[in-house]
Amino acid sequence: MLASAITFLVALGTLVVFACNGLVTGFFFRRPPRGEGAMGLVVPLIAFLVGGSLVVLAGVLASLRSGRAVADLLGASPFAAGAATTIVTLGVVVAAFIAFVAWMEPIAVPSWARTIRVTIGWSLGLVAPAVLAATLIADAWLGPQWFASTPKAAVALRGACWALPLVALLGFAAGAYAFWQPIRTIVARRHASLAMALSERHALREALRDKSLVQLFAEELDRLSPDAELEEYVGYYVFADGKLDRECRALLASRILARPDLERQLVRTMRSKPYTNRRGAARFMLAAPPEVFAAHRASWALAVAAGIGETGDDMSCRPSWLRERFDGNHEPLELVKELLTLARRFEGTPDHAAIRDAIRKMASDADALTRNKEWTRLAKELERAGFPIPTAEGAGQA
Repeated sequence: MLASAITFLVALGTLVVFACNGLVTGFFFRRPPRGEGAMGLVVPLIAFLVGGSLVVLAGVLASLRSGRAVADLLGASPFAAGAATTIVTLGVVVAAFIAFVAWMEPIAVPSWARTIRVTIGWSLGLVAPAVLAATLIADAWLGPQWFASTPKAAVALRGACWALPLVALLGFAAGAYAFWQPIRTIVARRHASLAMALSERHALREALRDKSLVQLFAEELDRLSPDAELEEYVGYYVFADGKLDRECRALLASRILARPDLERQLVRTMRSKPYTNRRGAARFMLAAPPEVFAAHRASWALAVAAGIGETGDDMSCRPSWLRERFDGNHEPLELVKELLTLARRFEGTPDHAAIRDAIRKMASDADALTRNKEWTRLAKELERAGFPIPTAEGAGQA
């Protein structure tokens, strides 16, 4: 019964591996698809993982059998032979998988080296899995007595038992290298980023010996193009929020307020993406002194209503909006909180009506969002602001 299960798993898994490394790759002579065509490789990639898992499972089952010919020929204990069978089977499958992946992402090589690459592909991707399959099946059905009476078969089995560990070792080494490469890249980037940050900090410290922080910030703002968009200015409220002191904030606000078409650009920015533009503009209006806020209240109310309405539209179109992080949507719930906080500055003024309608619409749009923990928190924030989501009374308690 166990021998039949091993044979079935080995045969099925090896056929899948052959289909991927043989038919899909054109026996490693075919050029891999590029662009949109490369998406079609997802199916054979998943199939290979399934087929390889079947072969590994067969190796595990084979390691559980007693009276194995492999253990007798190698003079090893049943436990040692079983552990070696499992490890070698996994290594050979990994080597075959590395051969397939290497074909998918080929490195440009001279024409004389292509033959070597094809030879390696055949050795690791086709011959080694075939030898492994034959060894597992023979070991499952033929006992030590049969091999003792068939010297040539015993020599072949002993040769396979020495060759397959070498392939497995190569497979593990290649797998470790492939796994280490992205880690090394991440570490290198982290070190480079840290070095750059330290360099910038050192440069800033040297610059501050001769100039104040506000002078340096003024020079940075002066380097912006004369026709720079408002987004480039309000971005400082998001990306440099913790680095600006009171004088720098006052300078930044004065530069923004000096723009001749501020009202029009503010409406556009509150409706634009990435969402960091919207958050920066909202923080600018939140930080404005009372006298500045009163002077621009009417035009800013239009921008706030536009930003809240656009946020509601995004919610209605993207059910997973609260967990999506593209378009600079790094903290969706915090964006809503800041918009609601900004809206409260207009309470008690004639301009609050349009903002109130926009919040009510956003609460209605929030009903289309996927129900999760973030949605429950959003529902509580809107209810606290006086604008409960229409269905939140029942769904929000779940």
